[in-house]
Amino acid sequence: MIVKWRERRDDGSTVVHEFDWSGSPTTQEGRWIKQRTGWTTRKFIEALDELDPDAVIALVCTLAARHGRKLSWDTLDIDPVSDLEIIPTKDEEDRIKEAAAQEVESRGKPLPAPSVDTAEPAASGGTTNGHLNAAALKPSAVPMPPSSGAVSV
Repeated sequence: MIVKWRERRDDGSTVVHEFDWSGSPTTQEGRWIKQRTGWTTRKFIEALDELDPDAVIALVCTLAARHGRKLSWDTLDIDPVSDLEIIPTKDEEDRIKEAAAQEVESRGKPLPAPSVDTAEPAASGGTTNGHLNAAALKPSAVPMPPSSGAVSV
């Protein structure tokens, strides 16, 4: 997979870094992460799925170190929602789709397609089963006073 990190620099500029990532740290990287967080590799992956701040920082520090850049754990500040993007490769997308198809096949039958009512509106202005729609389209015979925005009790 590809991990994109948008580094926001002190001068206001942004630099986008792209890293290839196998989806898990090497043994030595896992040891470093465990020393910092106490997490096993499995717990690190789970924390990363939940966008835990320590997991996000560990990921970026690890990937940057693979490319010769040492980042400080204590000063690295990342917004995991806008500064980090994890993109599956085409092969990974194909494997996910294949696994989903096998799951459906193992159930014995495909999941039903969602039902969508495509019936034309009835002449009254509502759908054939839409009493609420028909009622909403009819004007009210009772005059409504203008709202002042105040509520009295």
